[in-house]
Amino acid sequence: MKKLIFAILFCGSIFVMAPSYAAETHSAEAKHEEGAHEETWVQIAGKWVNFAALVTILYYFLTRSLRVQDKFKAEANEIRQAIESARQAKEEAERQMQIMDERMQQMTQEVAKIKEHALQDAEEEKKRILESAQKEAQRIVDMAHREIDSEVRNATKSLRKHVADLSVQQGKQIIQEEMNETDQRRLISSYIDEFGK
Repeated sequence: MKKLIFAILFCGSIFVMAPSYAAETHSAEAKHEEGAHEETWVQIAGKWVNFAALVTILYYFLTRSLRVQDKFKAEANEIRQAIESARQAKEEAERQMQIMDERMQQMTQEVAKIKEHALQDAEEEKKRILESAQKEAQRIVDMAHREIDSEVRNATKSLRKHVADLSVQQGKQIIQEEMNETDQRRLISSYIDEFGK
């Protein structure tokens, strides 16, 4: 930037000095033609003051425009940095979003696995309960059969005993009705005889 300023000032000095050089050349020719007409030191100092004023004005406006350009550059840099930070923030947000999507997918898979395990556990529990209920029912049926068989045996024994008792009573009654005292004596003596042998 400084090189540009110096180049512009150098070109400006050439443009300023060129007319004075041309005037000097022209005045030198005129001196030869007209005689001695020299330039005064006030004229020379005026030219240098004009040159210095021109250089100062050029320097002022060039540095001012350069300051404006620097300000624009600084703002452009800030905008660039803001865009870059926004881009980085967007990339970070996208990366976080991708991580969250992956986590959500993993959680969905884990929930599906938990549901599947819960269904399997429920099915196994159902089978276990059914098997246990069937075993319990079979045990109750077997126990009922045993109790029924026991009751039937007891009833059969009781019935046999009752029938035997009835038979004995009826036999006794029949014997009492049909046998008289002489039959009884004869029967007793025949038992005694047989027993004595």
